[in-house]
Amino acid sequence: MKRYDEIEIKLKVLNRRDLKKRVKALGFTESAPRVHERNVLYDFPDGFLTRRRCALRLRSAGGRHWVTFKGKPSGAQKYKIREEIETSIGDGEQLSRIFRALGLLPVFTYEKHRTTYIEGPAAAGRKQPTLSFDETSAGDYIELEGPQGWIDHVASQLGFDEGEYITASYVSLLSGQDQEFRGRRETPGALPPGVLASIGKSHSKAKKA
Repeated sequence: MKRYDEIEIKLKVLNRRDLKKRVKALGFTESAPRVHERNVLYDFPDGFLTRRRCALRLRSAGGRHWVTFKGKPSGAQKYKIREEIETSIGDGEQLSRIFRALGLLPVFTYEKHRTTYIEGPAAAGRKQPTLSFDETSAGDYIELEGPQGWIDHVASQLGFDEGEYITASYVSLLSGQDQEFRGRRETPGALPPGVLASIGKSHSKAKKA
């Protein structure tokens, strides 16, 4: 099986209406309508995944569910690059029960609304670069996922420069590191001191101008 490495960045959106006009002007079309997502991260009681800067996520949106494993990010500074293994599942609640039976605990929950766009028509059987518009409690973001050259080109066309690239995960952005709690930490007594506090920091970091 071929390994898939996720390559992505986020961009902070200050003017939602203007940004959407730019996306449309560049020829992007909506490939998935606006949907509410609920994301739950799981880890073992000793923080095994967090310490290795990996993530195990159960995502539910529009009546569908996906489980995703994300490996340790590479040392790249400009982009977030990490192995990603993802598959759809039929029953999110049952998978959650399986995780718990294996000793995995929900450690962080966050929600957002996402609209997904692609350039041109969808290509069956081929993963295409995507532009996702995310509405979160910490503000609006664009997430660009695809080849590095494509990311740079689209970001530039949207009016962003490399100094505005963000490689932080939503866990980090929503975890309250700005002194305002925006996500929900689960079962705080289940993990040793310091493990929960390190979740956002250990997954990724933001590159500031």
